Amino acid sequence: MPPLERIDRFVDAFVRVLTLTRERFGATPGCPLGGLAAEVAGHGEEGRARAGRVLSGWAGYFATAISEAKGRGDVPTDVDPGSAARGSRSPSTISTAGCTGP
Repeated sequence: MPPLERIDRFVDAFVRVLTLTRERFGATPGCPLGGLAAEVAGHGEEGRARAGRVLSGWAGYFATAISEAKGRGDVPTDVDPGSAARGSRSPSTISTAGCTGP
């Protein structure tokens, strides 16, 4: 599957989870990543480290896909895959649905 399609599938699944949550509970939750960060903040270093590993894994997944897309010419050459995967601003931007990080 092409790399940008993989990102789209991931984002679509994330949006489906938020939609189902809204339908079931009658409200749209806040950003799940922000909620995770807030939740583990009070659970000591082990919880923070585990959350960090999960988020780093996601960033790695996106960085790999963006790098592949860049190699295929699907993403501008001035995009830094690591920065784009973490939601950092770069000369070119890659837009995806969902929440935005700091």
